[in-house]
Amino acid sequence: MSYSPEEAEAILTRATSRRADRMISHEQLLEMAAELGISAEEVADAEETFRREQEDAAFRREFVAERRSGFWPHLVPFLIFSVFLITMNLVKGGKPWALFPILSWGIGVACHALAALPMKGAAFEREFSEWKERHRRKTQRKARREAKKAAKSTETPTTEEPIRIPVPTPGRLPSEEPPLLQVRNGKST
Repeated sequence: MSYSPEEAEAILTRATSRRADRMISHEQLLEMAAELGISAEEVADAEETFRREQEDAAFRREFVAERRSGFWPHLVPFLIFSVFLITMNLVKGGKPWALFPILSWGIGVACHALAALPMKGAAFEREFSEWKERHRRKTQRKARREAKKAAKSTETPTTEEPIRIPVPTPGRLPSEEPPLLQVRNGKST
């Protein structure tokens, strides 16, 4: 019996998922690939592609969560305040004046929802690329700060040679050696 690549992949995926308690080492992966006629270079390329896709998916999840986390604090007060205004309007009676502030604020919430909730499209991809670049720069700055901090903490304090300053003393002859004032690290000794 012969299988298409998709069928073989599905069968192998199901078979390995049943053994989820056991990890597959890199060497085992290379052996399986060799049995299937796949070179080590192709496996390395596929691994790199897989890692990049996983990293990109993680970045996308973080980006979407960040966008949505800014939306919910906007929506919840809107809903609470809308219920409050409608309740006040019903209790007081009269014209439906509560609709005007609700509609005005609702336009802002709707615009925010249109910006925060979509996860596809050219605008989303552009914003995601910009966010990813900002995230990369932020990570680099943090790494540089930590490297500087680590370098400072590993530096050994240098003990400088004391500076000897002749101190003039009244009553001494110029031929006699004057006493010396020693200064080390800004303190006289």
